[in-house]
Amino acid sequence: MKGNKKKAVCLLLFFLAGWLCWDFYHFQKKALTVLAYHSIMREATEINGEYSISEKDFAGQLAWLREAGYTPVSLEEAVRARSSGEELPDKPLVITFDDGYRDNFYIAMPVLQRYGFLATVFVVTDFVGTDGFLSWDEVGALEKNGVVIGSHTVSHRPLASLPEEEARTELAVSRRLLKERGGVEVRFLAYPFGSFNKSLLSVARAAGYQAACTGQTGVNGERGPLLSLKRVTVPQSKDGLWNFKAR
Repeated sequence: MKGNKKKAVCLLLFFLAGWLCWDFYHFQKKALTVLAYHSIMREATEINGEYSISEKDFAGQLAWLREAGYTPVSLEEAVRARSSGEELPDKPLVITFDDGYRDNFYIAMPVLQRYGFLATVFVVTDFVGTDGFLSWDEVGALEKNGVVIGSHTVSHRPLASLPEEEARTELAVSRRLLKERGGVEVRFLAYPFGSFNKSLLSVARAAGYQAACTGQTGVNGERGPLLSLKRVTVPQSKDGLWNFKAR
């Protein structure tokens, strides 16, 4: 009798382990990965900041993503699929850039096109036209070249630390300026410094945003909330591609 119970328990554990393995395998295939970049430099050095990486490293990362079977999708495609219940391709990947650096146009975009990847650039409207950042004409040109333009607010202040009315203004005004001056209809947002809270989700939705990226690290399941998408930040690293693969 005891032997039969032991066999039954072992059989149950075997099936449970198999189910967990299958569930994890399915999650890995269907989870939406969103990468967060900032600046792509010709030659990245420490003086350029933690989130500046070299053109060579960026190209190497895209080449590896292709080899590893990741499928590039735009943030627009990912949101549409999640909203309608459509199935995304296996290992869907969205690439995003924060702040709106000028090198996103002149360095990153040609590399993205070379490897067949899509991207979203989140623009801080107060930064547009200042040293090192996109001009309004370049914002529009990016969009015409297939890059999705999103908002990174007006002033790049952490929204969760602001009174709700100020946060509402940051979201509404940045979206309006990108439409009026860049000719871009904006539907997506990245919270500056990843700063958000529960009340901001409804504020963002009321301001007309369909999806928003946070600073929370991780990948997104098939039914995760669209206004608090997790991302994997890509910093400068001396460990090169090994660090990127680990992330």
